[in-house]
Amino acid sequence: PAGSSYELRPWNAADDPWNSIFHVMREEIQPVAARYPNVKFGHLNYIGDPSPETIHVIVATAQLFSGEGFAAAPSQSAEKDPIYFRIPGAPASERVDSADGTASHRFFENGLIVVTASKSPVIIKTGEGYRDHLSGELHCGETITIPPSNGEPRAFFFDTTNDCNTDG
Repeated sequence: PAGSSYELRPWNAADDPWNSIFHVMREEIQPVAARYPNVKFGHLNYIGDPSPETIHVIVATAQLFSGEGFAAAPSQSAEKDPIYFRIPGAPASERVDSADGTASHRFFENGLIVVTASKSPVIIKTGEGYRDHLSGELHCGETITIPPSNGEPRAFFFDTTNDCNTDG
């Protein structure tokens, strides 16, 4: 908690790394998970002011680090989100972290997950078609460009698709 409220931590605050999602996951959770590869990690996050965007960051972050994320909110109805039922499949790549630590992404057998707090666009080479799971937007180029953030972490989920094939 931050004081008496439960808020989403910053993604990677250089001035306060131990209060940063990325730092804690990379420095504390990831080494423990590596020591126990047969253990599936679940991350329960308490949030005082729930929103779909916050739940999406929680779920995406956990999945980037090979776990599952869940939100506990003041009411059960505030905890509900269809993103819990998206099945990314097995990891198809290692997690890729931006050089400045403001964004991470990882490919899975059924898609791509991105978390970014970068104030610059994040460009990810994909080589195939993807559909934004939340907006439905189709991406058929060689790259996906994630728009800049205001510095707060945001999550993006993309599903692999054959919809870019137009030969027929």
